[in-house]
Formats: sequence, structure tokens, C-alpha cells
Amino acid sequence: MGANNCSGTPCCAKGPAGQDDISSDKPTQYPGPNGLSDSKESPWPAGPQATKGGSGDDETETYEDGSSYKGKLVQGRRHGHGTWSSSTETYQGQWKHDQRDGSGQQKWQDGRMYDGQFKEGKFHGHGRMEWNMKNGLMVYEGQYVDDLKDGKGKYTWPDGRAYDGEWKKGQRWGKAIYTNIEGRTREGLWKEDKVVSWLDGSEGASQK
Repeated sequence: MGANNCSGTPCCAKGPAGQDDISSDKPTQYPGPNGLSDSKESPWPAGPQATKGGSGDDETETYEDGSSYKGKLVQGRRHGHGTWSSSTETYQGQWKHDQRDGSGQQKWQDGRMYDGQFKEGKFHGHGRMEWNMKNGLMVYEGQYVDDLKDGKGKYTWPDGRAYDGEWKKGQRWGKAIYTNIEGRTREGLWKEDKVVSWLDGSEGASQK
């Protein structure tokens, strides 16, 4: 097990702003023809349909914001498997009552990608989120509840650091194994995204 710091940097310290913000995966609400909506009801009014039909039972719709959908529709709502595309993102997977619900993959134009479970349009269940950073790939794989990391999951930074353990409402919270940039590991307890104590008995490095 390593010392309390990793080459002079606390073991659980974050890097430069924007590089490894562990809360940055919460997606913006899905844009629809009328902008953003908090409603659990469909934020996706059908809008003008460019075409109907397609292969098999698939249908195609084009919306006022320029986005489009190709897939299953039930009573005018996306329900079943389908693909929605806009100028900034694409989602391919399961839908339920016009919401992303079930297994799916969402990709953003900036290189982010989420592959996993959705519920009522939110990350919910097991999923893998990737960020393509200038210095490499940053990954979280584990449990989500209502768009937030919650449960067990592993977060890996491009420089090789990793947090593998428990999360609560998007924060590191509970027992986990931390791996530093040199590959050394320590087991500790976290609360509110900060290490409280290392299980070898030493005080947390960044509990303040």
C-alpha cells in the first residue's frame, strides 16, 4: 500500500478542472422540438412527419428541430426499438411511451458515449460512460440511479488512476479501492466525494 500522497498529490485529489470531474456525466435533458422539458409526459410532440412506412414495421418521423426518428411507433409514440438522431447526438435502443427505456447507446458529437440501461429517459441501471479526453479515455462503468452514479462502479482516469467502489447520488460514498498514478492501491472510506479514512488506520488525505 502506498503513502498518503501520490508524488505529492493527495491520493483522491482531482486533476485540472474539466479533466476528471466525476460528476460530469449527468446528461443534459434530451432536446426536443420545443426545447427542454422536466415533464414525465412525452417532451417529444410528434411534429410534422416527413415520411411514413419504411422497412417492415419501422416508421420514420422528422421533427421541427431537424432531428429524426426511425423505428417502432405505437399510437404515434416511440415504443420498441428505434434510432433518434440530431445534429449533436444519436440514440439507438429501446423506447417506452416516447422515452428512452431499456437498453440503448447514446453518442454525442463531442465524443462522449453511454452504453447501458435507461429508465424514463435517464441513465438507470448498469451502464458504461466514456469521455474522450485530450490525454486519453476516461471511463465510468457501474450502477446509475436517475442519471447519477449510485451503487457500485469503477471510475478510471486517463492517467491510470481509478476509484473502484461505492457511490451515492453521484458522489464517491462508502468503501472503495483507490489506485494511484503509480499503480499502488489503498482501501478507504469516502463520504460526500472525499476520503474520510484509509482502512490501514491513517487519516484521509482530503477530507476537508
